[in-house]
Order: sequence, then C-alpha cells, then structure tokens
Amino acid sequence: KYSRHIREHMEDKIELPSRMKKMQSRFLYFEMHDLNKDNAIDGIELLKMMSHDHGKGVTMFGAPVKNEELMIERIDKTLADIDFDGNGFITFSEFSLHQ
Repeated sequence: KYSRHIREHMEDKIELPSRMKKMQSRFLYFEMHDLNKDNAIDGIELLKMMSHDHGKGVTMFGAPVKNEELMIERIDKTLADIDFDGNGFITFSEFSLHQ
C-alpha cells in the first residue's frame, strides 16, 4: 500500500527502485509526510495524511472525513494508538512498530 502511494507522488522527483522492501517503503512514506522534517509526525501532519484524497474519493485511511469533530477524534485515536511515549509525536520507530 505504501509503495503505490510513494510512486504516485515521488516517481518524477527521485529515482525509485523497481521493487522496494517493506521497511524502505515505510520509511519513504513516513518521510513524505514529515512535512517540517523534524523526524516525527504531529497532529497537523496526521491531518494532512488523513485528508489527502488519492483521486478516487479515498485516502490512505478510507473515505475522506468532512466532519471536523470526527477528524479530530481520528487524529487523537491514531496518536493514542501509535505514539507510545505519549509526547504528541509519532517517530519512525513508533510508526514501524505499529505497522
């Protein structure tokens, strides 16, 4: 699921191997969404990830959520599930462990 998303956005920007290992694709996916390059995903970056439509009316997390309260609930739940140390940021280690 990550490889296809990465190819859609990065193929014309960087040279990608014909086949990526799972960890490579997870890392590139994480890096693509770490918008401020602080090596962590925060709530704003999660919002961007969850609301990014792939042109087919779906996001990486299913149907796009238009309701602001529901989106906040999803972001809070995602942070609660993945942010193991509870600091409000998801590191690559936490992201990888959750997958």
